Amino acid sequence: MHLNKKKFAFHDASEKMLFAVSLAVTALLFVRSREAEKFVFDYLGFCARRIVPSLFLFLVFSDLVCSSPLFMRICRRIPFYGTEISLLILGALGGFPLGARVCTALYDQGKLRKQEAEYLLCFSNNASASFVVGFVGQNLFSCKMIGVKLLALQLFSAICCAAVFKLVLFPRGERGSIKGAERTVKAKSFVKAVTDSGMTMLGICSFIVVFGVVGALAVEIFPWFSSPLLRGFFEFSSGISLCAERGGVGALRDCALLLGWSGLCVHCQVVSAVESKLSLKPYFLSKIFQCAVMGLGASLFL
Repeated sequence: MHLNKKKFAFHDASEKMLFAVSLAVTALLFVRSREAEKFVFDYLGFCARRIVPSLFLFLVFSDLVCSSPLFMRICRRIPFYGTEISLLILGALGGFPLGARVCTALYDQGKLRKQEAEYLLCFSNNASASFVVGFVGQNLFSCKMIGVKLLALQLFSAICCAAVFKLVLFPRGERGSIKGAERTVKAKSFVKAVTDSGMTMLGICSFIVVFGVVGALAVEIFPWFSSPLLRGFFEFSSGISLCAERGGVGALRDCALLLGWSGLCVHCQVVSAVESKLSLKPYFLSKIFQCAVMGLGASLFL
């Protein structure tokens, strides 16, 4: 009973906070309507140039792959940690929130137990290789090799996360490879995969525009909000861009920290993909862990 009261009080406080923030942002939009229009246009352009081209087709075809009965059979044939490796590669190629979408789909189809899906969620959601190498390395730092090093560091942190959370989430006798449940599921049609992926893409771009515009407007009023780490805490691509603009000794370290954390905008995309079907506590802990590993790794090796 006491626990239920605490939960209700927390939920009530969250609703009041959300109402207050929404009211403040609405007032800000009235006052700064012209600036808001410009920022919306800028972030829609960013989505059209960078996010949709790098992610949409991955969403469609990964959906088709993971809904196929052959997917888990192939994973089982890989000698060591086949499912884990497959999800790590898919997440690294497709980017956010592909890992969350695949984990949830496999859980819905009965191919994974809830605990297994929550574990895979911990390390399969990372920035895509094209984003890290192309956008961060090539566009922001004018050096593709920097992007390659950051990508290698991100993969290393994900592997560390997989190893640590295997020990944390599973008892001693269940720490082997995830084989998945033996269950035959009808493969998803191409039309369904394209439609579902289109809706997911729309949600992703919506979160990016909302967080990006609110952050940009906040900087107009509160100059201290222009801190790269603070901006990146909410929307990581903006924070990373500011890190590159300001340069300095700690630019790569701060960039690595933000890649590890990924930002609240990305976390909202993951929450949307999971649809309350899985617990997100391990996921949030894993992002804090990845943030620490990448920050330390960048300080030591970059």
